[in-house]
Amino acid sequence: MGTGSKRIRVITLAGPGAPLSQMISARLNADFIVVHPPETPGLAEVVKDSFGAFEALVMVMACGIAARVTGPLLRSKHTDPAVVVCDRAGRYSISLAGGHEGGANQLACDVASLTGGDPVITTGTEADRLAAVGVGYQGRATARDIENAVRSGLGLCGLTTDEIKFLSTGRMKWEDREIRKVAHGLGLLLRFFSGNRLARTDGVSPPSQAAMRHFSIKGVSEQCALLSLKDPEIILARTAFGPVTAAVAREKFSWSASAPGEKKI
Repeated sequence: MGTGSKRIRVITLAGPGAPLSQMISARLNADFIVVHPPETPGLAEVVKDSFGAFEALVMVMACGIAARVTGPLLRSKHTDPAVVVCDRAGRYSISLAGGHEGGANQLACDVASLTGGDPVITTGTEADRLAAVGVGYQGRATARDIENAVRSGLGLCGLTTDEIKFLSTGRMKWEDREIRKVAHGLGLLLRFFSGNRLARTDGVSPPSQAAMRHFSIKGVSEQCALLSLKDPEIILARTAFGPVTAAVAREKFSWSASAPGEKKI
């Protein structure tokens, strides 16, 4: 699953990045190709052929290499495929081209969710958003339930969806279409976090008995909200809204808060 029906190709160079690339390809139901320099076809030829045949490319390699081979092919953000670059260790997933129109921003989040890394998104709209909503729920929750929890939680904080950078939940919900519907409908980027990362993250509320019982973790909603941001603080602790719990975190500091033109010596 991951990005719906989008046709994706994962491209990597022969070497240490191949196993990670295979995993990403399998989880995204994507095509997979390994390029063996200096054999033919080379990377530039493979990428050129892929531009016309796929809606999105995930390139597991150095960003500089990916930029050099894709740059001459880019024509329009409305027609080019989405391009995401992931380093061979899976630490960063970079939305390189087609962020909004091509869906590269969400694809970068999906790849990062699979590798345990962080998405790198530089489009202006997302960069200006400083809050995240984490949600936890059992299987019976519908898209309406999840959206109600998100909106209700934001309402208690005096925030709107325009101020939210990420909606996030546990990776056990990777196959759940309901939360993907909500994220798409609200225009939010969706992230998933593994049980290991959730287990290592403390929230501000006591451990959730349901989360401990079902997943052996302390909680989901607060942990996801905190993991979504770099320097976060919880502004809405875990709160139940019907079958869904939600929590909201916000960045403690923003460079945009500095005075324009201020110089530090």
